[in-house]
Amino acid sequence: MNSRKQIKLFLYLNVTFLFLIGLINYIVDPFTLFHQPIWKKPTFSVRQVFTNLGQIDTYLKNTDQYDCILIGTSHALNFSGKEVSKALEAKGTLKLCLYSGHPVEFEAIANRAFRSTKVKKVLWGFELMHFFLPAYTPYHKRVFPYEWYNSSFKKYNLLLNPTTCSETALSLIYHLSNYRLFAHRLFKTGLDNIYYHNTLPAIKKKHLHFFSKAKLKVLKNKNQIFKTFNPFSGHKTFSAIDIHFIPLIENHPEIDFYVLLVPYSSVYFTELDQQQYQDILACQRYLIEKCSVYSNVKFYAFHTCKFPYNLANYHDTTHYHSDINRYMLYAIQNDQHRLTLSNLDVYEKAMIENLKNFEVQDAYPQEDTFEDIIKNEVQSHLKQDDVN
Repeated sequence: MNSRKQIKLFLYLNVTFLFLIGLINYIVDPFTLFHQPIWKKPTFSVRQVFTNLGQIDTYLKNTDQYDCILIGTSHALNFSGKEVSKALEAKGTLKLCLYSGHPVEFEAIANRAFRSTKVKKVLWGFELMHFFLPAYTPYHKRVFPYEWYNSSFKKYNLLLNPTTCSETALSLIYHLSNYRLFAHRLFKTGLDNIYYHNTLPAIKKKHLHFFSKAKLKVLKNKNQIFKTFNPFSGHKTFSAIDIHFIPLIENHPEIDFYVLLVPYSSVYFTELDQQQYQDILACQRYLIEKCSVYSNVKFYAFHTCKFPYNLANYHDTTHYHSDINRYMLYAIQNDQHRLTLSNLDVYEKAMIENLKNFEVQDAYPQEDTFEDIIKNEVQSHLKQDDVN
């Protein structure tokens, strides 16, 4: 065989090989980039950047089942898509969550979804801590592929992407092994409960590990920091709000935004210095003031509730169980815990007083169920009705 024939054969084999790889990736489609899952028991990849892109392109653009999206970090994972849809009276909700997602990343995700023209409502789990970072600040442990969410991006380029190939292999092995191997690398709960779901039993062990007796003793010693908390005074701007959030609301008056300020546990604030604490208050104030002119956005805040002061509801200083997510939806349905420009001063004052009066206990044995939270709020000495 002469050299010219060898080169032709080499090229032919390589092209055939790449075609077959691309074809297998298209058929298996681990991120649902091109079509819905082929398996009887659908699975979704834990690589959220890919999976969110697939949800938008396959389920939002190509079906009429969804008109609502959920945006948020790990704190939003506990929401059920069906429960969100019921609370917001939407046809269906896609969970476009991203672990430690930053404003610049969520802006890209939202814009990609909005280009479908099918989104009517957005539920946003809003982390103030991320929004007082400078604009264009990405999550330092992730390279976010902004070009994938650009309108001009051709997703067929991902058919030969190494990550697509590896996830296709994992999906094939998982299903061919009768759902045994690599189960930890796949989400199997369907789109309504995609991603991790912290139910009440699931956080019990985590809570006991994180809030051990020794940890509570340390927190009790640090509790005095609450006594120094004071209202924010002065004026401060936040470029991440101006650049990554306000334009989404302003450019899409046809979309209703429901923004939930993430209710961190009370002891979370003991981890902050005075400047960080002041920045949270300043960011909260700036957000409400800037958005007060828009009629298509509503804010909900929960640090005048009782549940953030019961550490049994948390498995670390910020992450809570799914009944708290259910209660936040209950608040939207019943128009409770709204944070507006008119009640911002009262809310901030009550939040600070509650933190100052908080005392760390020796143990937190009992979580608050959804029903407990409702009951506690009705009977609450915090008088939430005075805030609303």
